[in-house]
Amino acid sequence: MECPNCKVLNEKSATKCQCGYVFVGYKENTYDTSPTVKNVKSDISTSSVVIHDIRMDFISMVVFMVKWALASIPALIILFFIGFGLLGVLGIGIGTVT
Repeated sequence: MECPNCKVLNEKSATKCQCGYVFVGYKENTYDTSPTVKNVKSDISTSSVVIHDIRMDFISMVVFMVKWALASIPALIILFFIGFGLLGVLGIGIGTVT
């Protein structure tokens, strides 16, 4: 059976692909009974991403958040220069004489 998500060939008796795609007729999560979650798997196209749950231990979450904070530094620098340039165009800044 070919997975519609990643195109990998699986056994006919497979209920779940290695990419995480769940084949029709297999119910994996019995603890979540909301109707939107049950019907999402049948409506998934090959270009969509659906995240149901993220389980991380505390240390992994801290490392993730530190990396996220470090990745935001270049964006902050770019926004600073854009703001500095905009204030310079408007004539507001350190070098203005009143």
